[in-house]
Amino acid sequence: MSEALLPLRRRMERQKKIPRTLPPEERLKQTLDDVRPGGALEYADQIFLVTRETQYKGLVTFREFTLEEVESGDFYSLEFALLDEWDIVFWEDTDVMISQVEFGGFARGVAIDNTRVRSFLEDCKERDDGFVLYDGTKYSYTQSSEGDWVGEKNPQAAKFTRYRSYTFVDEAEVFLVAFSVWEVSSGENEITVSYGRTLTPENVVVLALGENSNDTKKSNPNTSKASEQSKESRKKKRGKTVGQGD
Repeated sequence: MSEALLPLRRRMERQKKIPRTLPPEERLKQTLDDVRPGGALEYADQIFLVTRETQYKGLVTFREFTLEEVESGDFYSLEFALLDEWDIVFWEDTDVMISQVEFGGFARGVAIDNTRVRSFLEDCKERDDGFVLYDGTKYSYTQSSEGDWVGEKNPQAAKFTRYRSYTFVDEAEVFLVAFSVWEVSSGENEITVSYGRTLTPENVVVLALGENSNDTKKSNPNTSKASEQSKESRKKKRGKTVGQGD
């Protein structure tokens, strides 16, 4: 097969993975809590396959989906939890380089290593203040959290991988830059940086539930609460494009 036809073939293969979608009238009744790997979501007129699920367990348990966009094959992450209301973040880039970020208070040209970054983040937490610059936009410190990541970050470890995260938001409190400090088996700390945006339930449409979703739904205590909170909001106008600002 010609190399020029490979992207088209791969896209067709991804499209074949789309499960049978729910009838339109049923989609409004479903929430993210009902979805499992193998399901499908629609956001900003794009279809995403749910390829994997992991969890962040701290004071609150956040579920995280790895998403594959059907047309491009690009991967994204969706992190969410139902508290008093939905807390949903669509991570557009989970591999931002530290060198792409400017840290408030650091002089230009100063070498930035993990030790300096951890010190900066802890200082922001202590003062409940601080900012970073990313892609020309200022993001102000808003919160930190810690817990265990249940997934494949360290598949050889018998215990969960411990993390601490620090979140910075833009002026409109829509877009986020988050730093995660991971405890790895060597005793060293690994730092990852992610960029994303907050969503509301009406931005995301559940197209298909995925594996074992019917059995899980029966035992999920959040399902009825989530469904009631989302039913009306999902009737509102949905978001426009991936990563679009307000």
